[in-house]
Amino acid sequence: MANPYETSAIQSIEAAESKSTTDQKLLKRKAIEPRQAEKWREVQLPQPLLETTKALAAGHGYELLPDLTPELSWIAQPEGAPAGAPTVCIHDFTGLLWGFRALAPLLSTSGCLGIHASTRLLDGCACMQELAAQYVQLLPKGLWKGGAPVRLVGYSLGCRVAYWMACLLEAEGRPVELVLLDGPAAGDDGYPPRMGGYASEVAEEIRLNMGLAPPPDGRPASLGPQGGGAGSAAQAMQFAVMKRSGSFRMLFTLLEDAGEDAAAAAVRLIELPDRVAEPLGPVRAPVLFVHTEQIRENGTAGVLLERVPHATAVKVPGDHFSFITKSATQIAEAVAGWPSPSPA
Repeated sequence: MANPYETSAIQSIEAAESKSTTDQKLLKRKAIEPRQAEKWREVQLPQPLLETTKALAAGHGYELLPDLTPELSWIAQPEGAPAGAPTVCIHDFTGLLWGFRALAPLLSTSGCLGIHASTRLLDGCACMQELAAQYVQLLPKGLWKGGAPVRLVGYSLGCRVAYWMACLLEAEGRPVELVLLDGPAAGDDGYPPRMGGYASEVAEEIRLNMGLAPPPDGRPASLGPQGGGAGSAAQAMQFAVMKRSGSFRMLFTLLEDAGEDAAAAAVRLIELPDRVAEPLGPVRAPVLFVHTEQIRENGTAGVLLERVPHATAVKVPGDHFSFITKSATQIAEAVAGWPSPSPA
């Protein structure tokens, strides 16, 4: 025991069947490394412990690993031992994962994790790239072993965040696969105005509905060239019609049900610019761009494909707010056949 690596006892663990049950690097070490005793604290559980397991461990005085952070949760958990790494889904402008509930179970047999927005993570972020850095920190590295790529799936505004996450992961030397669902990437410039030019009005509507405090200057935050469309009676009428549409009523209801922090996070997301804080990219990872006719017609698809020319584009039916649920099967089929194996 005093000299575990310098005795004939190591012969008893050299058999392959024994190695699989002990420290894989045991024969490479020449001395006891005390820090190894604390390595378990860095492990990220592939799924939460059952409450009965936690109670049993607590009853015997065991210290438990922390669960996933509140913003990172399983949308679809793998059944049994996962065959590979999970897929990571990124929210839309609401900051919620509502759109992935139907899609996630179809995307991967290894499970899907989802990241939803919170004011805790948005505090101090001045642009989408800085928020992406916060999200990258949430990902448990222990779930991607053996060089498995981190597959990111962004929807709508979440495509902006997912794109920068991919760039940041590549800068760390980690392989990535990027799926963009009906949204832009790599900056604000050149794209059509957010939400048809009514982003500021939508943010203000959420503030009013949820009783949130106004911006420090008392006015809706400016989105610069991507800002709101107010200014005329005709534009005010157009926004009133959009506000009464079924899609927006549903999204406002979702935010009301989610609570004040979720609504405040959505407002910040809508008003958060997508500018370059630190030069990154362009992304080299495989990119799949799944889009609707609506996004192609308003010019978003054209700009994105100019900026990410190696992306594989697939068109699916439906409008921007419903295709992720109504066309979930078509989206999953496109993802399942991508990226295609390289020819020998």
